[in-house]
Amino acid sequence: MARDNIEKPESRAALPEPLQEELQHLRLLWSLALLSPIIYLAIAKYAQGNWLDPKTGAGLVSLSALSLRNLWVGACAALALLQPIHWAYRRRMDRALAREAASEERLKALLSRRTMVLLIFSEVAMLAGLGFYLAAGDMRLMLLAGCFAFVYYAQSFPAERILARAIASHSSGREPRA
Repeated sequence: MARDNIEKPESRAALPEPLQEELQHLRLLWSLALLSPIIYLAIAKYAQGNWLDPKTGAGLVSLSALSLRNLWVGACAALALLQPIHWAYRRRMDRALAREAASEERLKALLSRRTMVLLIFSEVAMLAGLGFYLAAGDMRLMLLAGCFAFVYYAQSFPAERILARAIASHSSGREPRA
């Protein structure tokens, strides 16, 4: 089962050159997007030194222990609720790729859209983590959001197998696997 996730060299040869170029561009964008959590951590570090109370480590909002615990539960729930939405969108886009596999231009546009929207989910998770951190002053909230964001980043990778599967399912008339 794990071998299905490994990109096979023959799938690279099967894709037309414009699709391979689009994949290269999207992979570059994806790689650059992986750097954004470092920017969020730099902002958090700056906030820690300049905005947050250095003695207590409290955030911008004064929270009781109960409120902080509720923020933790809310943060976990909010970040976890992004996953089903992320999964449903990814599945919908994979089906759309299979339906539009006859048009190379449409495939490129759909793959770009799929990658960009899925990367936005990752950014939303990181922004939420930064917001939770600034509110509570608890870096663990930021790290939790970072873990969720990297799960979303991994799921948004523009792999050749996505296109190869869409083209194969279109030509055979089957529905693509999610």
